[in-house]
Amino acid sequence: MSNFKDELRKEFLSKELDNNQINMLQQISRKKTRMPMTFGAIAVGLIVLLYMFNPLKPLNIKVASEVAYNHLKNSSVQIETTSFIKVGAFLDKLDFSVSDSNKLSEYRLVGARYCSVQGKIAAQLKLMNSDGQRFTLYQYKPKHLLTDQTVEVDQTFLQIWSEGDIQFVLARK
Repeated sequence: MSNFKDELRKEFLSKELDNNQINMLQQISRKKTRMPMTFGAIAVGLIVLLYMFNPLKPLNIKVASEVAYNHLKNSSVQIETTSFIKVGAFLDKLDFSVSDSNKLSEYRLVGARYCSVQGKIAAQLKLMNSDGQRFTLYQYKPKHLLTDQTVEVDQTFLQIWSEGDIQFVLARK
């Protein structure tokens, strides 16, 4: 048996590929490895897009995620004021009037800016409580109002409620 193995080994060792054969094999190898990497990159991209824009994700989670992201960005205000009337006059492109809610009695307005929530133009109001803790209140006019609820996203607590046809979302870290 060992004699057969030795003969077989000698036979295979005596065979060599010429340069043309090696080049052809390398080209075939390159072509085959590019395709799986391309498909892999496309698959990863689709998974990321589906995660970000998941049509099956409930609307309240989409809104909460977007508001939490905006709150954590901590964008500067476009107007510094403690007056809701001045904010309403400044944010005159809104299709609703910015209002002070009775749920905001323990907060002090410090400024505001435009933003958007789910593609709708919104008011982003910066608030502070008596301890100096920062809050962000979002007001916008959605197609569909969300039910009153409290949600936590990315370690940001969000209180969601509506008054009339305006959605309110109060965010805090």
